[in-house]
Amino acid sequence: MEFVLADETGQKIHATCKQTYIESKGRILTVGAWRYIRNFQITPAGGAYRTTDHTWKIVFNQNTAVSRSNHVNDELYLNLSDFQTVLSGTLDENFLIDVLGQVLDCGGVENIQCTGGKQRKKLEFTLSDINDSRLPCCIWGNLAEKLHSAINQEVGMVTMLLRINDDDKTLTSFQSNEDSQEDNNKQVAQSGKRGQRDK
Repeated sequence: MEFVLADETGQKIHATCKQTYIESKGRILTVGAWRYIRNFQITPAGGAYRTTDHTWKIVFNQNTAVSRSNHVNDELYLNLSDFQTVLSGTLDENFLIDVLGQVLDCGGVENIQCTGGKQRKKLEFTLSDINDSRLPCCIWGNLAEKLHSAINQEVGMVTMLLRINDDDKTLTSFQSNEDSQEDNNKQVAQSGKRGQRDK
């Protein structure tokens, strides 16, 4: 299991837990909940598509202890990138990014023949930000169908927050229109702008 942890200051760090320890240690690591974590290892963080810019990552082991915390904080700790910066190509491609935008158009789900004869589902769509910059996006796999369904079920303007959740990539969809300004949170699927790496 791969996931991202944040402390009270918003500092984020990548963490990993082997399948062996998920039942005993990972079962209370729910998204948004605060936990005390003790007795873990740290190793250098590296490679492509890193979830944070932290130098180190946390590795759970058999001695790692996870317990509940009374701390309450609803901060999402977003590090949103503006579309022009994304499109400029100046961002380090080793790091995943978060973006927020309105869905302008969404194509149909396509079946693409990939290497080794395997078929993958693909969905292309475009996001717009408050400056009317346009960001082309692509999602692969089962995430494509989930996102396509979520977009087609919404009424009014659809705004989406694409952010990385490395264990089970998620996208939060927010609905807003003239009749309702209340956020309508839906957990659907997400890969980032770099979803094409799964092809």
